Amino acid sequence: MEPSLVVKRWTRYGKDRLYVETGTGEKVGFFDLLT
Repeated sequence: MEPSLVVKRWTRYGKDRLYVETGTGEKVGFFDLLT
C-alpha cells in the first residue's frame, strides 16, 4: 500500500491553517497560512 497524506483546511477564530495527517488518521502537523 502506498503511503498517503490528507490535507484539510481549517478557518476559524481568525486562523487559516492546513492540517496534515496520514491516510490512517495519524497527525503529522499543520501549516499556518496567515504568517
